[in-house]
This record gives sequence, structure tokens and C-alpha cells, in this order.
Amino acid sequence: MIALIQARTWNQIIARIPNRRAIAFDMRGHGLSAKPEPPYLWHVFGEDTAALARALGLRGATGVGHSMGGHSLALAAAKFYPRQPETIFVLPLKGADFRCPPEAKLRVFRSRTGGALWDALGKGLPQENAFMGVYREGMAMDSLNPAGVYFGTNTGKIFASDNEGDSWRTLADNLPPVYSISTAVV
Repeated sequence: MIALIQARTWNQIIARIPNRRAIAFDMRGHGLSAKPEPPYLWHVFGEDTAALARALGLRGATGVGHSMGGHSLALAAAKFYPRQPETIFVLPLKGADFRCPPEAKLRVFRSRTGGALWDALGKGLPQENAFMGVYREGMAMDSLNPAGVYFGTNTGKIFASDNEGDSWRTLADNLPPVYSISTAVV
């Protein structure tokens, strides 16, 4: 796993991911990295991320980033080949003013049939008083086998599944609202 933008902000999350090698680094201009003259452009962050992955000889790594770090990971990934193109993950919300999961149960729904049939996946997710939502870009999937699925909430939680949604664990529960999650294998 590669965690981005400022390394120390990922310490608590990395500690909750057992049996994975984790590399957290500071992007240029952030944390303890060099502070060259701005501007700091997103495509340069992506190039830096790809260069680090090449220098470390990383293959098949899962990248986790928040906001600009997530976009940098997406830029670093040369190509994404979906393993199962008929698989869809959604997290439904109801209501127009107060958007939250139906029945206040946080569940991800998975279809392996392009939307014809759906499974409700809630093992490890809050099943009572889940008054939270997920923004439009708040869910992502990696390309590992089995695939990892990640989502962040407007209440500052990040949840992860390393088995295509069959079970979930909390990676973070004290962040500001999570507007986007991105993953990349670099």
C-alpha cells in the first residue's frame, strides 16, 4: 500500500491494516519533503508517485489516497483492467435533505450481473443509527484479486473490504468529511 500526501497523517490508518507492507511519503511541498518553488501541479504529483513506485520496484501495490493524494494515485496508474466488468458496487442513500442509508443500516450493494441481481453487504458496517452518507466520488475499488473496496463518509469514516465487500473494517473514524477516495495499482 502507498499512502499519500503527507505521510504522518496516515499513521493511524496504516496501523489498522495488518499483513500489508505500507509506504507513506510526503509529496513535494508537503510535510518533510523538499519545498521547491510552486506551483505544485497534480500531474507532477502523479509523476512523482509513479517514479517512487518504479524506484522501489513496486508491482501490484494498492494505493490509498485522500483528495489530492487519491488523484495523484489515479494519475500514477498507467492502466486499470477491471477483472470482472459486470461487477458493480453501490451504496444507496434515501432522502433529499437528510441523505442516509435506508433503515439507517450502512450496507454496500454488489451486483455481479451488471445490475440484474443484488447482494446487500453489511458485515462489519454499522447496522443501527448509520446516519451518514457517501459523496459522489467517495467509493473506489482496486484491481487486486480479490479486489479491495473502499469508501469514505460525510462523517469522516473510511471503511475497507479486502474481499470484494463480503466483510468490512474501519480504517479511520476521525477525519473531516471524505469527499473522494481513489485507488491505483502502481
